[in-house]
Amino acid sequence: MNLEPQRKTKESGLSGLRLPLLEQTLHIETLKSQTVMPWPAMSALQRAAEHLGGSVWKAKNKNQERWLTHYHASVSGLNAFDARELVSEWATSAEKIHEFLATRGFPALRLQPWSESEGRFGIAAVQETSLAWLEAGSAAFVEHRGRTFKAVHLTKRAQVRFWHARGFPNVIAEIPVVGDTGDTVIVTEHPVVRGFDLLDTAMLLGVALNSATPTNYDEVILPMISLVRRPNMGWLQGIELNDRAGRPWELVQAIQEDRLTIDLRGAKAESAFAGAMQLRVSFKPPVSILQIEGPMLCVLKRRGVTLPLAAAWLNTDSWLSA
Repeated sequence: MNLEPQRKTKESGLSGLRLPLLEQTLHIETLKSQTVMPWPAMSALQRAAEHLGGSVWKAKNKNQERWLTHYHASVSGLNAFDARELVSEWATSAEKIHEFLATRGFPALRLQPWSESEGRFGIAAVQETSLAWLEAGSAAFVEHRGRTFKAVHLTKRAQVRFWHARGFPNVIAEIPVVGDTGDTVIVTEHPVVRGFDLLDTAMLLGVALNSATPTNYDEVILPMISLVRRPNMGWLQGIELNDRAGRPWELVQAIQEDRLTIDLRGAKAESAFAGAMQLRVSFKPPVSILQIEGPMLCVLKRRGVTLPLAAAWLNTDSWLSA
């Protein structure tokens, strides 16, 4: 098994972030799974900035301020994506944006149409990240509160690494994947975490692994996942950018669809973002097995990229029933 004997601490640039206070709830079974897939929105906004010749976005609320912190710090990470993995576009009509989304597998993601004379244009981006385990898993099951769910069992041949990391109470499994980009899938049981707290927690988990200590597990069983989610992106509406002529443009529509799959072969994250910019006129033993049987945090991470490829808090609503 390819356990790294020691993690070397690296500069993270995340010294100002702290793990959020864990949300206390007596009704965790009723909470829906959460996703944060930041790159399509980042790519689409970057396409808008290039089109308008602007560079400084102006936040209108606290969530936008938090977003811009990540955006300005991480936009160079767009270069880490293959041109087929993350694609963006701008167009003068909603119909052209819809064509772009449909040809890339998101036909149901649709903006409200507008007249081309309204001083408005659309932006969109689609991410498709497919990660294959080094060795395909075998079918298994996990039990949670009297229910049985399909699971994937990864053995020693999958070269999974297991860690204890400061700030995270449960064992962390880091699953390598095929390819030379340094991508991994990281899973650990974790209490509910949502919104920007999910993004911050995912980033801190990646940093925590830099100084983590190995722990004595050999294999992992984790629930299979099939999740499709439409996050509410209304908080991003109103963010503003001046074009090269100094005229203010604002984002007046923002929609997104996230998809996450974990199965015997690997993990797949798909996400599409679309928006409209408006000109604003002043207008098993003896083998030791880690078995994840509760809500879990899942992070798809790329070497050298601070923001996760995708992050999710996965409750049983996204697990595949047996």
